[in-house]
Amino acid sequence: MSQEPDTAPDEPTSAPVTADRKGLHSRRALVAGVVGAGVGAAAAMIAAAPPASADTGGDLILGQANTASSTTSVSTTSGTGLSGTTSDSQGYGISGTDASSGPGQAGVIGSSTFNTGVIGSSTTGTGVQGVVTFGNPVAGVLGKDTSGSAASAGVIGTSVQGYGVQGIGAFTGVSGNSDFGTGVFAESSNGTALDVFGKVTFSSSGTATVPAGQKSVTVSKSGVSPSSLVLATLQQVQTSAAVAAAVPGTNSFTITLTAPAKTPLPVAWFVIG
Repeated sequence: MSQEPDTAPDEPTSAPVTADRKGLHSRRALVAGVVGAGVGAAAAMIAAAPPASADTGGDLILGQANTASSTTSVSTTSGTGLSGTTSDSQGYGISGTDASSGPGQAGVIGSSTFNTGVIGSSTTGTGVQGVVTFGNPVAGVLGKDTSGSAASAGVIGTSVQGYGVQGIGAFTGVSGNSDFGTGVFAESSNGTALDVFGKVTFSSSGTATVPAGQKSVTVSKSGVSPSSLVLATLQQVQTSAAVAAAVPGTNSFTITLTAPAKTPLPVAWFVIG
């Protein structure tokens, strides 16, 4: 009998693990590298991105614009509620801008129950300045009094030695208007209430002409009453006639001469009151 040679039983052979382990380590290193790169990139993006502006309910971020959808209020029981300072010659300590298109709004508003709503002071410059660049009618500075008191004023200006209020304009320096009261009121206890340099124009003055052969002329003028004062003077030299009287009536007055005018005779008049 032939006898086959004995064969040793198959023993499990241990495969080399070096390559697999190297592959495993390589994959782990790759994943770690990707994660590390991602974290680094995210950190770089966070560091490079500008800080987000504060929104409603957030903190105020200095050095950039902050936006909100409701009013931001600062309140204090002592000292100044909000103070702004700048050393920039082109900047402002505090700036307010109204971007709305409706009337009645303001970039900055100050109010007070018993004291002054807004105070502006300067050592060598202008305490308060108002500038307007477009619109009609508009005003650089507007003062309005709604108290109903006759002793109140929309704008008050005081000065120790200079001018309490000064107006400079290409056409009108100061304008005063009132529907029922006094447009401009001047008063002085010991000095001059009204001092004018230059020409003066009054709507309550003018000239009238007495026709030749007539002794009088009647002038219609709204606002004249029997208690008004009417001044009249001839505008030409006359040897035979003079102004005898200027009698006010209701919305008119009559100028009468002492004799009929030989030629059309102009008479200047001025109504007071």
